[in-house]
Amino acid sequence: MGSRRVSVSLAGWWGGVGVLLVALAGCVGRDNPESAAREFVRAALSGEYALVFQRLTPGDQSRLRELARRATAQGGGRQRFGPEDMLSSSIPSELRHGLARVERVSEAGDSAKVRLVDSSGKYTEVWRLKRHEGRWRVLLESINR
Repeated sequence: MGSRRVSVSLAGWWGGVGVLLVALAGCVGRDNPESAAREFVRAALSGEYALVFQRLTPGDQSRLRELARRATAQGGGRQRFGPEDMLSSSIPSELRHGLARVERVSEAGDSAKVRLVDSSGKYTEVWRLKRHEGRWRVLLESINR
């Protein structure tokens, strides 16, 4: 009888762990304006421009595609440019030394503003983001303004 009680208790314990893991997975995977801005900065600083491009609004993505098309045409097609090639300087130089924190300034519906603070605490910048298809995207025009 003692062994049955132990097996039932262990089953209950494992069930509790499963519920906790599912709950934590939901929190970790949740997209929010702060995490989108952090991911954007991290990707840009490490040269992952395809990921930076994915974190932009559809309007900015379209504009970058058009800029890339024009750059390719101006070069007579000798060099092909992709939209990601247009992003090399998308992060302000003040943030290149490190990002200390990202704070939500406001959020209303599918729009948000976040404040980025550099590692010295002396430089701050406010970025605007829009939610598109459930993911927060950075408005390129709000960077370094």
